[in-house]
Formats: sequence, structure tokens, C-alpha cells
Amino acid sequence: MKYLKIFENKTLDDILDKISRSGMSSLTELEKEFLDKYSRGEHKEVEQKIKEKLNKVKSFIDYDPRKDNDFYKEMGDDNGLNMDFSNWSNEDIEEGRCEILWEQMYDEDMNNFLGKYNLPAELREKPWDKLPQYIQKYFKQFIKDIGMFD
Repeated sequence: MKYLKIFENKTLDDILDKISRSGMSSLTELEKEFLDKYSRGEHKEVEQKIKEKLNKVKSFIDYDPRKDNDFYKEMGDDNGLNMDFSNWSNEDIEEGRCEILWEQMYDEDMNNFLGKYNLPAELREKPWDKLPQYIQKYFKQFIKDIGMFD
């Protein structure tokens, strides 16, 4: 029973850790809703939504295309593209993940990022490789702060 209680509080602990690292303003609406409902004992549904969102992001973050290199190489060859990831470094993989996260970031998380660094909304329209280095650095720190990257 003790272990079940520890597992049930993981979402709460993760949110409290996030507040400690980045403040209340870093929380998503879903996380704020969880805290509100947790205080009334009505948090299970919101907790499930948070877990689903994190699992989707986590499966992407953990994916390494080098492990499926034969598949990608064949696809690339069929389409006239170079999709050989075998010689990519860990830094190349992380950079690729950042680019994809930038392009597909949830609106709420993107708004939190822009607000945290007081950046203009027009930045979200720029492709990753056209962003100034300092913005890329801010973004990498932000996604670490919200728990997307270790």
C-alpha cells in the first residue's frame, strides 16, 4: 500500500518540482487544474490527461532514429532523399528533437515559453534553423525546465 501511495503522488510531486524549478507561471492549464482538483480530491481525470500528454512527448524524446536506420535509408532511397542517420551524433539527434518540438509544441507550452522570456509571438512562425542562437538556447533550457528533456 505504501508503494501505491508513492506512485499516486508522482504527478503531484512532478508539478511541485516544476514550480520549484520554474515558478507557478511555468505550469500549463492542465497542471493548474490538477492542483485545484487535487485539493478537493477530484484529480484522477486530469491526472490521466497529464500522463497521456507526457507519454506522447516521452515516447518521442526517447526515440532514436539510428536504431531504425535501415528503414529510413530505404525510404530515403525510394524518395531520392538522404535519410541515413547512422553517423549522427547524440548532439545531432538532440538538435533534431528540438527542431521537431519547436514545430509541434502545444500552443499552451509555446505561450508559456514566449511569456517566460518576454519574446514576441511572431517567433513561433520562424523555422528552428532561422532562430537566433540565444532563442534556441532559451528553448532548450525551457524544455528541460518543463521536464521534456533531462
